[in-house]
Amino acid sequence: SFIKAQQKYIIQNYKISGDGCYLLECKFPSNQLLDQFLTDLNQHANYKLSIVINKTGV
Repeated sequence: SFIKAQQKYIIQNYKISGDGCYLLECKFPSNQLLDQFLTDLNQHANYKLSIVINKTGV
């Protein structure tokens, strides 16, 4: 239900193997909304965060 409520920020929701069970690809308009998302997410699961600094073309 948390993921459904946050759909406006979630680009992709992957079920994965390895280091975790799920991988969320998200985009937030501000760091404040990212912080609130992570605070709320922490009530449901532990998480690891990676942030894209720059996208390079190949």
